[in-house]
Amino acid sequence: MRLSSVLVQAWGDVGRDDGSGATVAAVANDDALEAALARALADARARWPTLELSDDGFVSHLARAVAPGTPGLAGAVAGLHAADLYLACACANGASAAVALFEDTHLARLESALAGVVVVTPEEIDEVRQQLRVKLLVGDPSTARPPLIATYAARGSLASWVRVAAVRQALTLVRDARIGARAGRRAADEGALGAALGADPELDFIKGRYRRDFELAFGAALLEIADRDRALLRMHVVAGLTLEKIGVIYHVDRSTVSRWLSDARRDLLDRTELQLRARLGIAPAEFESMARLLTSQLEIDLPELLRTSGGAPRSD
Repeated sequence: MRLSSVLVQAWGDVGRDDGSGATVAAVANDDALEAALARALADARARWPTLELSDDGFVSHLARAVAPGTPGLAGAVAGLHAADLYLACACANGASAAVALFEDTHLARLESALAGVVVVTPEEIDEVRQQLRVKLLVGDPSTARPPLIATYAARGSLASWVRVAAVRQALTLVRDARIGARAGRRAADEGALGAALGADPELDFIKGRYRRDFELAFGAALLEIADRDRALLRMHVVAGLTLEKIGVIYHVDRSTVSRWLSDARRDLLDRTELQLRARLGIAPAEFESMARLLTSQLEIDLPELLRTSGGAPRSD
C-alpha cells in the first residue's frame, strides 16, 4: 500500500473531502506527498538504524502531526523533524531500545538543558529526570492517560520539546519551595494595595461577594488561552524567571518575550471578564465596578491562581 494511502486511512477520512477542496483519493495518489513520506521514513531510519518500526506504524503516527486539509501536504511533511518523530513514536509504542536511546539522548543531558534557566541542585535535577521519565514515557495508568511523548508533533526539535518540559518540571519544584514565601508576599501586596487605594466599601463588598465567581471565571479563562501564553505567565509570574531566561528557552529576544507576556495578560484579563459576565449575567455597561476588581485582583492573585489552575501542555 502507498504511504500516502496509509496516511489517509490514519486520518479516518476515507471517502470524504479533506477540507481543502481536494478529494481523499487525490491525496492518496499525490506523488509529491508519497515522495515526502518516503524521504521522512528513510531519514528517520538512517538516524536510528537499530530501531524497528513498521512503515504503516510510523506513517499512522505521523498523521497526528499533519491534519487533513493542510495546505501543501508534501511540504508540511518535509518540514517535520521526522527522525525525532520516529524516536518518539517508538517510545510511545513502548520499545525498550527506543526508551534507552531517548534516555541517553535527552534525559541524561538535563543539566545542560536547565543551565542558565533554572537554579536547581543535583538532587533536584535527578528528581526532575525521574518525574519526566514517568510523564513522558509511562503516562498515568490510573487515569488511562498515555505517555506525553505520544503528543510530540515534530514541528520543533525533540530536544527543544524535552527542554521545555524539563524547565516546566523544574519550575514546579522551585515553585513548591517558594509557596510559603509567596503567601507572605501576597498578604503584603494586598495590604499595600489597600493602603494605596484607600477605603472603598463598594470594592470591598464586590470582593467579598464575587471572589469565588472570579476564581472560577479565571480558571476557565486560563484554560482558554494559548498553551504558550499559560506557560509564559507561569514562568514569569510564578517562578520569577526573567525575560532574558524565558527568551533562552524559546530562542527569542527580550522584547519578544515582553510583547508575548503583555498579550497573554491582556487575553487572560479579557477572557476572565467574559467568563465573569456570563456567570453573573452582568451587561458590559454595568461592569465598571467589577472591572476595577478584576484588574486589581488579577494582579494580586495571579501567582496563586496560576499555581493552582490546570492546563494542558503543548504538543509541539
